[in-house]
Amino acid sequence: MKSAKPIAVASRTFSRHPVLRARLEELFSNIMFNDQGLSLKDEDLVKFLSGKEGAIIALEPITENVLSKLPQLKVISKFGVGLDNLDLNAMKKYSVRLGWSGGVNKRGVSELSLFFMLGLLRSTFSTSREFAAGKWNNVGGVQLSAKTVGIIGCGHIGKDLVELLKPCGCKILINDLLDVSDFCRKNGAVCADKEQIWKEADVVSLHVPFDGSTKNLIDAAVLSKMKPTAVLVNTSRGNIVDEQALFTALKEKKIAAAAADVFAVEPLTASPLQQLMNFTGTAHVGGSSAEAVLAMGMSAIENLKEE
Repeated sequence: MKSAKPIAVASRTFSRHPVLRARLEELFSNIMFNDQGLSLKDEDLVKFLSGKEGAIIALEPITENVLSKLPQLKVISKFGVGLDNLDLNAMKKYSVRLGWSGGVNKRGVSELSLFFMLGLLRSTFSTSREFAAGKWNNVGGVQLSAKTVGIIGCGHIGKDLVELLKPCGCKILINDLLDVSDFCRKNGAVCADKEQIWKEADVVSLHVPFDGSTKNLIDAAVLSKMKPTAVLVNTSRGNIVDEQALFTALKEKKIAAAAADVFAVEPLTASPLQQLMNFTGTAHVGGSSAEAVLAMGMSAIENLKEE
């Protein structure tokens, strides 16, 4: 029997996904989808969620102000894995349950991270742009095989990236707040402090959540410690990297290249980084593979109906 509990789907991506819509409609009879594709926040989000007991949200900001105006809301189910847009303390204060599962999109993000590494090291991103402009530049770059890869953050995605790197025979240095020594021992990786990674890594790949402790983790001081031949990959959150410092480091060739799927302000429409040949960016697509979207959506549905 379908539940009559009123549900709102704020996520635009979920709302236009036919398989996810159909599955949700099998379970609930009173659903409002974001069919107009609105970017919902603040009072618009309050209006959309008003009177609803459950909500599926993606990047919509769930603040204390929003929650204080939604007394009927009982559960927020996250379509995605990042929680930095949720005021978790306010959710606890207003007794709103969080429906969330970590790692459901990990392969999509780890594959993109590997893709960035290969493209930066082999110079394929920069030379393909030159090719499109009619310039033949057969610079071949260097191989990923046998290079030293530093992974900052060894959660679901960081661990999955280690699996993808195994065939390349890389030396893998891992830094995490938690004790990951057992994982490192079983997977041929090395537990390392950040200073060792800055100094030794040919590739630095970021996989940490955004909070006060990780804001601008990669700043001018860190970039100055990296090898001039090193590349930086960020598929975690934009605010973890000081973008102005990265621009300067790339322009002055303090590091060789960088790629990012995430930015401090999204969507990114104008940034000096976009003008650099040694920078490659994508529009926060890491967790947006067809398989990842489906997995995240099904997880959001399951977490919504759990009591």
